[in-house]
Amino acid sequence: YDIFDSNKKKFHVKDICNIGIQILERLEYIHSKNYIHRDIKPQNFLIGKEKNDDNIIYLIDFGLAKKFRKFMLYYYLFL
Repeated sequence: YDIFDSNKKKFHVKDICNIGIQILERLEYIHSKNYIHRDIKPQNFLIGKEKNDDNIIYLIDFGLAKKFRKFMLYYYLFL
């Protein structure tokens, strides 16, 4: 939110790219643990700050998350 306000309510291209990369990393991590979030929308992403002032994207609201089996994923991918 500080990035947004400090830049006259606009994000720079670099900031957008960093946000996109962090979102993909979060989703890849969740999928690597065999879970599907099932409720991806802008309201479920938060921008926060850690102690070292790096802007971090957090994924929240795992109420609809579901565990999946990898063998089923491969089955559907190769049909």
